[in-house]
Amino acid sequence: MVGRRLPRQRASGHGTHCAGSIAVDGSASDGEFTGMAPDADLTVYSCGVGGLLIVYIVAAYDDMLRRQREGEHDVQVVSNSYGPADDDRPFVPDDPTNVATWAAHEAGILPVFSAGNSGPERGTLNQYATAPHVLGVGATHADQTVTDFSSRGRPQDASWEQDNYDRHAAYENLAALHDGTPENEIEGPLGIYRTGVAAKGGDVMGTLNPADPLNVADPDDKRYYGPMSGTSMSCPVTAGCATLVVDASLEAHGEAPDPIDVLTTLEATAVETVHDTYTAESVGAGYVDALTAVQRAESGELAGFDEVDLAPGSRE
Repeated sequence: MVGRRLPRQRASGHGTHCAGSIAVDGSASDGEFTGMAPDADLTVYSCGVGGLLIVYIVAAYDDMLRRQREGEHDVQVVSNSYGPADDDRPFVPDDPTNVATWAAHEAGILPVFSAGNSGPERGTLNQYATAPHVLGVGATHADQTVTDFSSRGRPQDASWEQDNYDRHAAYENLAALHDGTPENEIEGPLGIYRTGVAAKGGDVMGTLNPADPLNVADPDDKRYYGPMSGTSMSCPVTAGCATLVVDASLEAHGEAPDPIDVLTTLEATAVETVHDTYTAESVGAGYVDALTAVQRAESGELAGFDEVDLAPGSRE
């Protein structure tokens, strides 16, 4: 892959691990630990240390989009392993970060967000992952069972205010809002309250500085690698999968697909019945299947909203 750039949150520690899940070439492990898209280029931004500063998030998006307009890089996917996930607030379309991710979407970039680590309680999704143009990612163990820590969406229960699993309806509503339709004239919710897909997020082996506290406290022969757990880890894994879909489409057809088509293809090709405990609130459309998604991209048959089947067992 040439020229595919993925902004990352930090350049050391947590961010180094996430970046490795996307693009590490595995050379320091004889190929054992390789990222999902090992030839991808990375554009890296820091959102602050010790706490989230929303001004830095918006500034990072602003700079990314400026550089995109000026031809300094060619971005199709942006991976985001951060965000509030401690309550069940409705989606806020004019939140600065949500406005920034919509601007990225309009510029042809797919935002991928971690679902959050506040599970297994329901209604704990990362607020930024509830945007209909964003792919929110839950976390599983190696056996593809959902981790306890992975945040959950709302149950598909009419008693929950503004409950909605229909990405298509929410996406159309949000697009209308950004096109100038007053919010009080839009029927139905603007956000979705379920996970998009899930990927491995438990004990993911990724890149670490040899001086990282994890390597210092528990040294082994894998000097430049170490395990971390969280939806922060499953998010870049899935962003790497999205990058492969983009690359396959570029290689086969000469142009990058629309970000919403990449999103719906990853959802439509996800496996929703790997485990009988899967629900839309925990895994959305299911466990991500990079190979099938790439095959769809190569064939020119990217999926639409109507092809997405959600994991069963969500309605009470």
